[in-house]
Amino acid sequence: MSTYTTHVIAAAKRVSAIFEFGGDRCDYHDLDLLHFHSLMTKRRCTESDAARLDSMEPGETLYEFNEEGDALVAAIRGEHTTGAG
Repeated sequence: MSTYTTHVIAAAKRVSAIFEFGGDRCDYHDLDLLHFHSLMTKRRCTESDAARLDSMEPGETLYEFNEEGDALVAAIRGEHTTGAG
């Protein structure tokens, strides 16, 4: 896994906590920072996305953690494993 600054780690922690509790609205600066560091993907919200996300509307920008972002969040939560021992 890559190394990240404390600002990036703090943003990942804030966004993941919001997502974990079913929220889908986050600070844009956090999302943009995570996207810039290739920890999130950005796409347009679809009708099916909007149906499962309370406050999102079709056509809005939707951010999602990618594999590297998921790995960082897992490490923050202490869920990261380094392999068989």
